[in-house]
Amino acid sequence: MVGGNLETLTVTDSSFKGEVVERLGSDIFMTCYFCGSCTAGCAFSGLRRDIDPRKFIRQVILGLREDVLNSAFIWLCTICERCTIECPNGVNMADLVQAIRGRFGISPPGDLMLQCRAYGGAKSQLAQTVRWLKEGLVRVDPGRNPQPVTYHDPCNLGRKEGIVAEPRFILNKVCADFREMKPNGKYNYCCGSSGGALLSEEHDSLRLAMGRLKAEQILKTGAGIVATACLNCHDQLKKIAEMYSLDIEVVFVHELLDRAIIPG
Repeated sequence: MVGGNLETLTVTDSSFKGEVVERLGSDIFMTCYFCGSCTAGCAFSGLRRDIDPRKFIRQVILGLREDVLNSAFIWLCTICERCTIECPNGVNMADLVQAIRGRFGISPPGDLMLQCRAYGGAKSQLAQTVRWLKEGLVRVDPGRNPQPVTYHDPCNLGRKEGIVAEPRFILNKVCADFREMKPNGKYNYCCGSSGGALLSEEHDSLRLAMGRLKAEQILKTGAGIVATACLNCHDQLKKIAEMYSLDIEVVFVHELLDRAIIPG
């Protein structure tokens, strides 16, 4: 043998990908081309070498059981699905990551919350508010919110649940100057708040480093107010504002609605 020791070679397990298929309930990840679109689409892949969706899915398909189950990626991935919308075969990395987190008996490092708290809740609230505004049940004056306002699309709400038009309808009704971040909607960048070890104190510096891209997006809008519809995003945006000295107010969409309501 030339240039290596058999004892140091990574051990493959041909049964591992079959177990993943069974526990995920899908074999779509097997259609991966290894083209790298996922890593290119990940807003955070350049921050650390172990934040690399393509490397992770290659490890799964090659049967590198121990590498996968001990990978930092399964806890550092924000499960935002930004990589999924870039994948030519629609491989859902968030589903794969969460299946491996939860169905292989792995204990997360520390006391972690592994999902956004706002998943689903704001959907019906925003839809109801749109209905009230359209039917004239709530009268508003956008002049009550004169400052430039921008909106951060939460990954769960925007990318996963498709709630993109509703918050914009509301903000355009209740604000005098609404401005878009670029990119936005389902292509918007994750703020870095959700998922895995990112919610533990030991990863504060990484989470805030992930927030730099969001800070740059906000600054380019010239907005003085950033609205969102997710509690995790709200918390992270406030930390980003403090970290990067942004002169902004972070609010929920419905706070701006409240300010704009005409009494009586």
